[in-house]
Amino acid sequence: MKIKNISLIVMMTVWCSGVVNAQNAAIALVSTKAGNYEATNVIVSTQVLSKGTTTYVAGNQIVLRSGFQVKAGSEFVGTIDNPSNYLTIMTYNVENNGVLSKSAEVIKASDVDIVAIQELATIEEIPTPLGEIKDWLTPKFIRNWEKKLEESTITINGLDILKEKTGFEGKMSVAFEFPGYIIGIPGANFKVGGALLWNKKKLGSLKSPIKTCVIRTPGDDAPYHTYLVAEFADVAIIATHLPLNTNENKNVLEAILNEKIITSGKNVIIAGDLNPRPDNRAEEGKDGKTTINSLENKGFKLLNNRDTYWDGNDNEYDYVEATRNSGGQPDLIFWKNQNQNYKVISRGIPECLWAEDRPNGYPGGQYANWRFKISDHLPYVVKIKLK
Repeated sequence: MKIKNISLIVMMTVWCSGVVNAQNAAIALVSTKAGNYEATNVIVSTQVLSKGTTTYVAGNQIVLRSGFQVKAGSEFVGTIDNPSNYLTIMTYNVENNGVLSKSAEVIKASDVDIVAIQELATIEEIPTPLGEIKDWLTPKFIRNWEKKLEESTITINGLDILKEKTGFEGKMSVAFEFPGYIIGIPGANFKVGGALLWNKKKLGSLKSPIKTCVIRTPGDDAPYHTYLVAEFADVAIIATHLPLNTNENKNVLEAILNEKIITSGKNVIIAGDLNPRPDNRAEEGKDGKTTINSLENKGFKLLNNRDTYWDGNDNEYDYVEATRNSGGQPDLIFWKNQNQNYKVISRGIPECLWAEDRPNGYPGGQYANWRFKISDHLPYVVKIKLK
């Protein structure tokens, strides 16, 4: 059990004395779910925390009522501060043949502010009836499509599904497209690319329209790769999916690092499936030309936990917070902050994907690997204090 932050001195006094003032409470917490909770005024809590890291940020007061517990194996961080000083970032390769509505549920359950999405699909001109494609849908989409069954074709827009489920704003950049028969839907047209999702209430309006860039990558399995650049008041983010091929990886990364926003003096995030070259677990960093080193040389700090352990099953070092079933961690978040007082508050795989038992309604699969049936990647989340 860990409890951090000096603001807990006040909170523990309130808790032990039994004094509760929830008159202007913005959030009242009773669930056991770990997460990131923010309120501009007051948080009142009776949570029982048994795993993971839970953070509270309140503008004026945090009240821990009788029953609040931080059990062994869990961590609690409480801070009296302006919630606008904090940002929670996710990168998530949703796998274009994944169960997208479940990926959306994971995003919503993870209390994030901005998400870099990779391998997002839109499928156009799908012949009706829908058949197994219904696995992709939210109830609203199913209702809408049932009204169109008399039509010869329909379209699944992956970005619209994510936006509907999360309530976020979003923008997609298509990298390439191919005929649907390749994925078993003859007559359809399949588009795949990257996207950004963001909470407008937290981040505010864009400073300028989102820039999208598509780069030809003939040496890679995917013929084109894309990235998006979004600038907000306090931060800019570049969301991308770098190629597996080493040379193509470097070419796309070079284009990103040549973006004007990189040297503008703005706080910048680069997030995505970066396929760092090489990614041989503990071998990272030995070659000054690796993807990670290239970013570090430009002043970026890697925010992921890159601790490894020896996996006796495959005789390799695997990442403690792996985002691939193989033990790899290609899904990375980098931060270039002009304020060197920034701080990582929490990081890791979202708690909603920790359960050993598969939740009802989630895809089937092996007991230990059900979470990789949603996508072949797990999302990675980092919460930081901006200033």
